[in-house]
Amino acid sequence: VGPSHAEGPVTIDESRWTEIPGMEVAVTLKRPRDKVMVVFHIDCSPQAYQYEAHFTIFRRGTMGPVHNLGFSEDFGLQAVTSDYAASSEYPAGAVVDAPG
Repeated sequence: VGPSHAEGPVTIDESRWTEIPGMEVAVTLKRPRDKVMVVFHIDCSPQAYQYEAHFTIFRRGTMGPVHNLGFSEDFGLQAVTSDYAASSEYPAGAVVDAPG
């Protein structure tokens, strides 16, 4: 499944997890032991002198709670910070999840 792309530039100015339009993927597993690999690459081009951006992946099932696949609810998977506006960040990674 994929690749998925954001529908355009997104500005996030609130300190809460915000879903990026176009970045949702639905995967149907055939067996409970199946695993899902998610490979991601993010283009973070800040518009301010100082910023802190956290990235994570959420798993939603047909039943049950939503799971943040990051290290913690506050941190997520990765974070980038800077105090200089000319910076841009490109976090990338791969996550293997066993939702069953």
